[in-house]
Amino acid sequence: MDERPDPSFGDRERPERTALRPGYARIPMSDYRDAMDCSLALTSQEIVHHVKGSEAVSGGYYLTVKETDYRQAQDTVERFRRENRASDWRPPPVLTQTPLLFSWAGFIWCLLLGIFGYLPTVRPAIREGGILDSELVADGQIWRILTATMLHDDVAHLFSNLSLGVLFFGLMMGRFGVGPGLLGILLTGAAGNLFGLLMHDEPYRGLGASGAVMGALGMLGPHAIRWIRQDPRAYRIVVGSLMAVVMLFAWFGFSPHSDVMAHTGGFLAGLVLGVILGLVDERELKRTRWNALGSLVALAALLSAWGVALN
Repeated sequence: MDERPDPSFGDRERPERTALRPGYARIPMSDYRDAMDCSLALTSQEIVHHVKGSEAVSGGYYLTVKETDYRQAQDTVERFRRENRASDWRPPPVLTQTPLLFSWAGFIWCLLLGIFGYLPTVRPAIREGGILDSELVADGQIWRILTATMLHDDVAHLFSNLSLGVLFFGLMMGRFGVGPGLLGILLTGAAGNLFGLLMHDEPYRGLGASGAVMGALGMLGPHAIRWIRQDPRAYRIVVGSLMAVVMLFAWFGFSPHSDVMAHTGGFLAGLVLGVILGLVDERELKRTRWNALGSLVALAALLSAWGVALN
C-alpha cells in the first residue's frame, strides 16, 4: 500500500504519520525506493503493512506492520536487503553529473575530411604527395602516416568513413574534449597506418580515415574507467562499454573490402589512449587551455606534414 506525501502540508509534519496506532510497529527505511522494494518483499510473504512518511517528515520513510507480524517482517526485510546488496548498485554521482555528450566539432572535422576528399580531383598531386607508400616511408617520408588519413579512394570510401566519423568523433570529443579528441584522431589514425605497414610484407599503399574512425570508437570503450576508483562495482559500466565497442568494431572493422590491419591498429591504439585519458578528470580535460593546446598541436602537425608533402 503506497502513501505519497501530501504536498498541501509542505514541510509540516502530519501527526498521523509519526504516531502509531496501538498494536502496530515501525520498520525504518533509508528512502522511498528502499521502502517500495521492502514493501514488495513483505507483499510476497503476505504480510499486511503500510508505507508511511516522506523526506520532509522526521525519520523519513518507514513501514508499519502489526506487532504480531513484526518479527517475521523484520526478518523478511533483512533477508531481502542482504540478498540484494550486491546487485542493488547505483552509478556514482559523476555518472549522472557528467553524461556522455556529443560535440559538433566532430562534424567540423568530417567537413574538413570532405574537402580533402574533393581536392585530389582538382589537383592529383595532393593524392600522390600524401598517400601512404611503404617504400617511400622506408626512405624517410614519415609524414605520410598523417597525410594519408585525410585522403580517400573515391566518394563511396569517403562517405563510408564520414557517416561513422560524425557519430564516433562527436561522442569521443564530447567525452574527452575537442583538443584532446583531435589529437586522439591523429594519433589513432597514424597508429593504424603504422600497424598496416608492419603487418604487410609486400609493398603497401593505403589511405583513408577509417583507422582514426575505429580509433575514436576504441577510445569510447574504457572512457568510464576512472569511476572504478570511486566505486569498484563501476567495472560493470566499463566492461559493458568495452563489449559494446568490440561488437561495433567486429561489425564495421572487418569489412572484406577494407584495410582490416589499419582498422585494427587504430582500434587498439584507441583503447590504450582511452584508458589514459579516461583516468583523467573530465573537467580537467575540457579546460580551455587543454582544448587550445591539443587543437594547436594537432593543426601544427597536420600543416607541417602537408607542407612537406606538397613541397
